[in-house]
Amino acid sequence: EIMPSLVGSEMCIRDRATRDAGKSWSVVNDDPFAGKTGIAEGIIFFTTQYGYIGLTDETGEKSEIYVTYDGGEGFIKIEISVDMVPQLKYDAADYDYYSMPTESDGKTSINVTTMRSDSGELVFVSEDDGKTWSPAE
Repeated sequence: EIMPSLVGSEMCIRDRATRDAGKSWSVVNDDPFAGKTGIAEGIIFFTTQYGYIGLTDETGEKSEIYVTYDGGEGFIKIEISVDMVPQLKYDAADYDYYSMPTESDGKTSINVTTMRSDSGELVFVSEDDGKTWSPAE
């Protein structure tokens, strides 16, 4: 069984896995954020292969979420088109803080705001493990 986890700080983040309940660990991905630096926002796996990691910038006001379908060997940055939401409170480009995803009833949700402390969030839902996103109804 693979149990992914992140070990990191502002400058060093590694995706590691164990197959023996934590007795030994191996590096799965030395650079899951493709050279970007920041602060690890979090890690969540819904299966041993499918999960998310997050990275905030040094101010904590912007973040990026990455998805993996292969247990952390590769990650894809989540891109959500907030301009599909009618009557945005701010410009679409201002919505650049992505919260860590949650999953319920087979749907994955991500809140998108203009900054970490903003309460005017938009909620997007994926029914295909993060491949496509649409505004929550």
